[in-house]
Amino acid sequence: MILPLIAVPYDGLLRAREGVAAARAAADRALQAAAQRAGASGQEDFTLAYAENGAPLPSDGWYASRSHSAGLALAAVSRSAIGVDVEGLERENWHAARERALAGELDLIGGAGREEVLCMWTAKEAVLKRAGVGLAGLEHCLIVEYEANDPKSARLLVEFDGARVPVIQRTEGIHLIAAAAEGLEGIELVHVEERGA
Repeated sequence: MILPLIAVPYDGLLRAREGVAAARAAADRALQAAAQRAGASGQEDFTLAYAENGAPLPSDGWYASRSHSAGLALAAVSRSAIGVDVEGLERENWHAARERALAGELDLIGGAGREEVLCMWTAKEAVLKRAGVGLAGLEHCLIVEYEANDPKSARLLVEFDGARVPVIQRTEGIHLIAAAAEGLEGIELVHVEERGA
């Protein structure tokens, strides 16, 4: 499966409430565009229901995932469970994520610098979002395979809860994007220009 990911830029320099509002609005626009692209927009607006733990629930057989970071919102809608994550490669507070790596993971990826740590982090976040468990499952999420296809893309296999989930990663400008789904062969990034504030 080639998974279309919808990317919507927003003003990542906004702070506090304005920044949160801009990120959420961009993520909502990305979700609507992803639903339309997937053919899931039979209703006026594609809406998600959420479980008690905050995980999105399927809507009429459609699964969705979204993320935002450093001026870019991302969303995908699919007939199978999916998870997506995006992080800014210039993220300054990446050291805490390094402390959450399990034994051998960063060696497998090729180091413990910012890019390797964010590679680990986005892959795991995508898998945990797909599973609907959030960061509570981080200690049970292990990268078992890593293959860099070229300097800007990689394929990983992440083990979680007895299953091995494929993850595709891609560097897009100053962002690292990850998508996790069964049978995932690739991702197609579709940019949607921001409309309005």
